[in-house]
Amino acid sequence: MKISEYTFSESEIAMLEEYRDGQKDSRLKIRFIALLTAALKFSPGEISAVLGKSVKTLENWFNQYVSKGIESLNSFDYKPKQPYLSIS
Repeated sequence: MKISEYTFSESEIAMLEEYRDGQKDSRLKIRFIALLTAALKFSPGEISAVLGKSVKTLENWFNQYVSKGIESLNSFDYKPKQPYLSIS
């Protein structure tokens, strides 16, 4: 599903606003702002231009939101790579 085809419900918009307002990390806050502007029917190109993020990044955030839920956008979910070298 594309961002522009999705219709956000009133409760989804309220939840996005709550997460946006409660977020202290500005990098994560941008994710919620992006989805809120999509809810206002801004095009992905317009959102991309304003936020300085690629359309592909916006699509990734949207797909993550749809498939894993809003809480998945609230962290970076960073997993460090295992080193090839070991201490021995």
